[in-house]
Amino acid sequence: MPTRLRLLDGLRGAAAVFAVCAFIVVRAALAGAPSTRPTAATKSSTTRPADQDLAGWWRTEKVGKVSLIKDASGNGHDAKSTAGDVTVEKVGGRLGVRFQPSGAMLSAGTDNAFNFTSDYTVALWAKVASDNADMTLVSKSHSWAIVHGVNRLGGIGFRAMPQTTVPTPCKALDGWVHVAVTFRHKEFLLYIDGKAIGISELETVPLGSPDALLLGAGTGGKDPMDGWLDDVRIYRRALTAADVEALAAGREPASPYTPLAEAEVQRVKDLVKELGAESYARRERAAAELKKMGRRITPLLKQYVDSDDEETAVRVREILGDLPLAAPVEQKK
Repeated sequence: MPTRLRLLDGLRGAAAVFAVCAFIVVRAALAGAPSTRPTAATKSSTTRPADQDLAGWWRTEKVGKVSLIKDASGNGHDAKSTAGDVTVEKVGGRLGVRFQPSGAMLSAGTDNAFNFTSDYTVALWAKVASDNADMTLVSKSHSWAIVHGVNRLGGIGFRAMPQTTVPTPCKALDGWVHVAVTFRHKEFLLYIDGKAIGISELETVPLGSPDALLLGAGTGGKDPMDGWLDDVRIYRRALTAADVEALAAGREPASPYTPLAEAEVQRVKDLVKELGAESYARRERAAAELKKMGRRITPLLKQYVDSDDEETAVRVREILGDLPLAAPVEQKK
């Protein structure tokens, strides 16, 4: 089944879909695409959130030359320059790391947390100095990338292995643009300045890569960026539309992990026991109720992943697969 892109509210009917060189290219000629919002772009990066799903967060703090951008998520994935210092500048009312075609890129390391899972988000602010060449803004080797220009067509775009390329006409040349890509199960949404402009259904989760996460260029320095990046984030969950809108407005997304009340904790435990019931109907009712409780119960459910009761462990893993995960769940060996 080919990759499909559906344009959202007010943008339908303006897309042409075509195939190139055995992979799918979805070309969005969006006459009504959202414009950049300079007022939102000039806001400072938000303060550090208490969000356990942040795998990496790189933001600029002050003007000057630096050899690395610290990982504000607290996970220790500092983005280090590959060749000398990089410059942090203030442009268009916002601080950003300046990338040049002949300059350094930043490497945040090879952690598996940067590979797509069935629940994932990449978000960033970008501004380009020119648009006469394809540029890679952020990439995980050939696995996935946020780009500006695809075969010199359009502006902000997204690529994912094995066979997906989605460009849009939304350019970051005249001002800062907030970009977010969210992935949930096999569906991803592409947001520009807090507004979803397209939704695509993929056949599989994008393939992982052992290579480093790079800011400012692709692997080996391919398609280097000529412009600025700031507030680059990777979440191990798919942010909601309200979450993305908050980021684009300079606010923190609401944390999904509000504490469970004592009665709720006990109810989760009782429902997990029901997953091992002899009655199929009871097992299904328990699973359905757990799913309705949402991702707040993720940390508690993960305690049962390695249960000695293999049947219960399998059912818990299945339920977690239908919830936004705080981290990937590994199969018991």
